[in-house]
Amino acid sequence: MKIFSWNCRGLGGTIGGLLLLWDDRSDILPLVKDPHFILCKVINHVSNSVWYAVFLYGESCTASRASFWQDIKALCSGYSPLCIIGDFNQVKHHFDKLGGSSNIAGWTSFLDLRIDIPLSELLFSGPHFTWANKRDSSSFILERLDRCYASQNWLLLFPDAHVQNLNILLSDHAPIVLSTITRCQKPKRPYRVDNWCLDNPEIQWLISSIWNI
Repeated sequence: MKIFSWNCRGLGGTIGGLLLLWDDRSDILPLVKDPHFILCKVINHVSNSVWYAVFLYGESCTASRASFWQDIKALCSGYSPLCIIGDFNQVKHHFDKLGGSSNIAGWTSFLDLRIDIPLSELLFSGPHFTWANKRDSSSFILERLDRCYASQNWLLLFPDAHVQNLNILLSDHAPIVLSTITRCQKPKRPYRVDNWCLDNPEIQWLISSIWNI
């Protein structure tokens, strides 16, 4: 099963919204649609499973975030098994941010959402940060904003589910891939960096900042 969801903000001149595509191994039935989320019923013909998914683009305005999470809570309360995946626009811990202000606004209301539903975050592999502001080294910021959460009965349905964070390339966000099947064990290989990368001032600053921490 393959499901693709994109945050279309700023893509091709658009001002916001979500784009959702899927293959013919599943039936995806959109139940509720909004510029910030799409709630779907997922019927997988391969595993004969039925569950619900919320593809999310979180509220960017901090002042409106608490009410937004309340709306998401009300939306999700009647659907199970459930997973929520996407750009939450919310930093959860101090180690999920590098650069900029040390203040993390909005994290308490986000915590309330995860406790009230309740939701557990899926483990991930790949780069830690999923968003970069792509500015020069003096104001460069990295954050982990893209995640996947699931209800307990969804995790029982897919006990081997995991998320892979890809690299930040064309967009300011990294794509994240949710897999519900067991990962193939690959032999470990040494991590290598090309020498030319070390001449980039932003990379030099990033390495120095992390080393100092």
